[in-house]
Amino acid sequence: AREIKALAAEKGLIVGVTYGFSGHPLLMQMRAMIANGDIGKIRMVELQYTHGFNANESADTFEAQKWRVDPKIAGPSFVLGD
Repeated sequence: AREIKALAAEKGLIVGVTYGFSGHPLLMQMRAMIANGDIGKIRMVELQYTHGFNANESADTFEAQKWRVDPKIAGPSFVLGD
């Protein structure tokens, strides 16, 4: 992890972890449909990401969640980096 962090810093890149989202059946189907040409050339993607951790004003005061709303830690993408 330290080597990856150092390499990302050297290259000016952001390292992210997708957790379980990359293996979600809907994403796997979408990936296959694109690869097979079933839906043609992709020109635009609309994304919505619903989360509940910041549903109330006190959510960003919990130590375990503060990183999500701190651009110095989570980067400019806010919750999409989560």
